Parts: sequence; structure tokens; C-alpha cells
Amino acid sequence: MNTSTYLVLSFFSSYFITQLFIPFVIRTAKEKNLLDRPDGRKQHKEAIPALGGIAIFAAFAGVGFFWIGSGSLEDVKYFFPAMLILFATGLWDDIHAMTAGKKYLFQMIAVILISVGGFRVTDLHGLFGMHALPEAMQYFVTLLFVTAVINAYNLIDGVDGLAGGIACIVSAVFAVLFYFAHDTFFCALSVILTASLIGFLQFNFNPAKIFMGDTGSLMLGFLLAVFGIRLLAIPEHTMQGMHISNPFSILVGLLFLPVFDTIRVFSIRMAKGYSPFRADRRHLHHLLQKNSLKSVGICITMYSTTILFIVLSWIFQPLNTTLTVILLFAFAVAMAETLTVAHVIRSRKKLEKAAVNIEDYRKHNQFVKHILNA
Repeated sequence: MNTSTYLVLSFFSSYFITQLFIPFVIRTAKEKNLLDRPDGRKQHKEAIPALGGIAIFAAFAGVGFFWIGSGSLEDVKYFFPAMLILFATGLWDDIHAMTAGKKYLFQMIAVILISVGGFRVTDLHGLFGMHALPEAMQYFVTLLFVTAVINAYNLIDGVDGLAGGIACIVSAVFAVLFYFAHDTFFCALSVILTASLIGFLQFNFNPAKIFMGDTGSLMLGFLLAVFGIRLLAIPEHTMQGMHISNPFSILVGLLFLPVFDTIRVFSIRMAKGYSPFRADRRHLHHLLQKNSLKSVGICITMYSTTILFIVLSWIFQPLNTTLTVILLFAFAVAMAETLTVAHVIRSRKKLEKAAVNIEDYRKHNQFVKHILNA
């Protein structure tokens, strides 16, 4: 069988493993009372199992193991152990809860592992005038980049089907890019992740039967960040054969939306004097919710925006990397501010309508009192 056939088999194997595992995870979580319970900030009204990441991990690791031979030992020597660290971290946090500081510590350990193994950002391709990085700076930039993507996916997981759907789109694009770059191992990993997410999403769309939890979101962010580092390492002549002149621009488009959302929310919180990690309802999906969109509408909007940023990053390739980032950021800010203004206008109209209703009620009461006293 040729490589394409193995990729198709891997896709369906991963999909069916996820489909088989999720009912088992749901049943076990309910029996053990390992449920995500509703509170003032959460969308769901019932206690829901939040261990869907276990099924995603089982499919990804199980099927991915059979592809190890297609990559070099260096590709897997630190990659899978690092992924296992983040899986265990997320699982512990979903069951027992873990402080943000401890979670970040384990994220750092995982990133240091892959950095030592050679997965590092070595070139910024002109971002803010920087190109090839000194080795010490490579470790720092890689740590910043990978942990940013991990936490961005962790924080955007606030609506049924949102984080998994965005990750599925991005992973599918990575699969196509790696396929045409003849990077069999990472093409296979991307295909397997895409299939496992499709299997998961069937149980995660509103009304969700299960959430991915930190078990899933930490691992998702990590895998997509590693795929991004691998994309930047593809030889230049291969990229040109794929009509890609600026791989960094493509990477920015692929990972932009969750990272922008995190930067935006953290900036607002700090500007108001709060901790950037203080939970609130300022994310883009919250803005869409405030503008009367339901879960499905929010997902469609965010999926479409993800695709739009990918397309724009492709179009902006001839521009320098810094200008690409600035243009995408400006577009995203304009989008977010438009949503904010729309929410303010809607809220003001509701208040005005409420004030009119209160005034009518007051006049009605005065009229009734006048009749009774006559």
C-alpha cells in the first residue's frame, strides 16, 4: 500500500477509536462523579464530564505510534514524552484542580524537552527585523511561542464545539501543507489529530455530552505549536515548490485567532488593574454571545474567521512578516471593537425600552389610584 492509503486508514482508525472511547469516558466520569459543574460564568446548565481529552489522546497516541518508523528518532525521542507530560498535567487539573503557576511549570518542562530535542524556532523570517536567532534566544522564543499557543487554546475553550472545531480546521490545513512538503510523519500526525477531533466534536457540539477539559486543550495547543515549528523547518526550496514564499506568514494566520483573543483579554484586564488570569466574560465568544448569537452561531462565526485569517495570511505573503502581523492584528481589533460597539448599542436600546416601560407602569399606577380615590 502507498502512503496515501496508510493516511486514509489512519484517519478512519483515529476517528473510530475516539468514537469508541468517548461513551466509555462519559460513563466512567459519571460513575466517579468527575463532572464539570455549572457556575455563574459557564454556559451549560447541567454537570457534564470534562475528560474528552482522554479519548483524543488515546486515538492520537495509539495510531501515531505506528507512524514512528516514518520519522527519525529525534522526531519522537522528546516529542511524545513532552506530550505525555501535558496530558498528565491536564488530567490532574481536570480531576483535582491545579494552580496556574504549577500548570505553567509543567508546560515549561514539556517545551524544554522538545527544545533540547531540536524543535525550536530558529528564524523569525523578518518579524520586527529579526531573522536567524542565536541558540539561547531560540530556547526563549520557543518557550514563549509554545506556551502562548497552549494557553490560548485552553482559554478559548468556552463554547460547545469551539476550541475543537478551530483546532480541527488548523490541523487539517497542516496536514495538507505537510503532505505537499513530503513530510510523511507530521502529515500523518496532523491527519490523526484531525480525525480524532472530528470524532470528538460529534459529542461536543451543543448540547455537549462531554468537554475536552484541560486534558484536551493543553495537548491541542502543544501539538499545533509543534506542527507550526515543524512547518518553519521545511526547506525553502520545498516551500517555493508549494508556492509559499513566507511560511511564517502562513503560520501566523493558522494560529492567530486564539492567540489574539488571549492577548486582547489579558491587555484589557491589566489596563483595568486586574490580574491577566482573572476570569471574566471578555473573550470574543462572550462578545458574540452578548450580541445574541447562540452556540452554533458563535462556532460558525469563529470557524469562518479562522479560515479568513488563513486566507489573508496567504494573500499577505509578498508583504514582510511584520506588516502581515500588523494588518491581521488591525483587522482583528476592528472586528472585536465592532462587536463591542454593537453590544453597547443593543444594551442602550434595551435600557431605553426598559425606562419607557417603567414610565408607562408608573403612569398606569397613578391612573388606577386616581380612579380608586374618586
